[in-house]
Amino acid sequence: MLHQNVTARTLGFIRFWIFSIWFMVIVSDPFYLLSELPISIFEPIGFLRLFPENIWELLFDKYVLIIYKAVLLMFITLSIIGCRHYRFVAIVTVLLLTLHQGIVRGFGFVNHRELAILFSSYVLAIFPAGDGFLLYRKADDSEPQPIYSAGLLLITFLPLMCYTFIGSYRLCHAGTEIFQGTSLNYYLGYNSFRHSSFDFKFGIWFLQSSYLMTLMKTGYLVTTIFEILSPLCILYRRFRYVWLSIIIPFHFLSLLLMNIFFWENLVLFLVIMININNIISPETGVTKKDHPIIFYDGVCGLCNKFIDFILFIDHNRVFYYAPLQGKTAEKYNVTPNQTNPEIWSIVCFDEDGEFYKSDAAIKILSRIGGIFGFIKFFIYVPESARNWFYEFVAKHRYRLFGKLQSCRIPREEERPLMLP
Repeated sequence: MLHQNVTARTLGFIRFWIFSIWFMVIVSDPFYLLSELPISIFEPIGFLRLFPENIWELLFDKYVLIIYKAVLLMFITLSIIGCRHYRFVAIVTVLLLTLHQGIVRGFGFVNHRELAILFSSYVLAIFPAGDGFLLYRKADDSEPQPIYSAGLLLITFLPLMCYTFIGSYRLCHAGTEIFQGTSLNYYLGYNSFRHSSFDFKFGIWFLQSSYLMTLMKTGYLVTTIFEILSPLCILYRRFRYVWLSIIIPFHFLSLLLMNIFFWENLVLFLVIMININNIISPETGVTKKDHPIIFYDGVCGLCNKFIDFILFIDHNRVFYYAPLQGKTAEKYNVTPNQTNPEIWSIVCFDEDGEFYKSDAAIKILSRIGGIFGFIKFFIYVPESARNWFYEFVAKHRYRLFGKLQSCRIPREEERPLMLP
């Protein structure tokens, strides 16, 4: 089953990811322009009907909406970083987001575009998503707990159920007519000619070809069936891969043919439909005897900056550090046949073996985990291309970043990690 043994760090990363999506949504949404519309066309939905009518005249002032947007962005930012008193901040954030969604939908903008991330945000406000992946302070978040797995499973389940409800409603409401009749032709034509942010006209090609329309309706039927079966993604890995291979192209085809693109869902699925815990949580279990070691050029300005950066983000103290000019490097025979310092590179030794050049950089960052865990996907870039860029920078690093007179002197707190 998906998302077992989840740590606080992983759930914290999901918090960072989802609220970052919201930040991009709200930043790009000029909803303060709603003040230019007549308030008479606004129809409160849901809990907004409980508000007194005179409050809308106050809210739909342009400057009030601008202030509201600024406050909302501030609370989203605090939720992203996992601030102190996270639970209170997150609850206020999701309430403000719910109000935002109610406002825009009250003017007729009704779809399910942000529902998945809105439901996920409520889960993040209820569960302890502020325990890990804190961007301003260290957190002890290495041990998996059922509460974190439950939170991530619920975050995955709710968006999948959105697809199930949508597919079921489509099938029950329209029956087979939408797959056999002309309803889809009309919808395709309407969205091809209406004004949108994308303004693609590829749908017209399909309308002009009976073969393409038959192919599209068949694909729409298959997609609807998989939408209804969406929750099975949590239980079966192979079904999840097939589901993604259908749903992802469906979203891009909706963009090209009907100018409809729910990018928020695609970005959300990047992290909740994989075993994200294996990427985000740092690798643990190494003892002092086999502790991984990073070898670096001790007099290179760039290499020293890189080591400073690793020391800053390596909260779990995964690595030891040793200069290539030192006794430890000589002991491990790190630079045989490399007498020219200009071709030296970052080297990583761990229980999996020896890693050089770009492989070493990928190994180091992916072992730290967190957002850097995604670096491991660069291993699929051809090694020759990665190392060409790496060697180009290495060859010119002294000229670009300077050369020190001696190896760096470690600070007091760094000395236990520094090898001679």
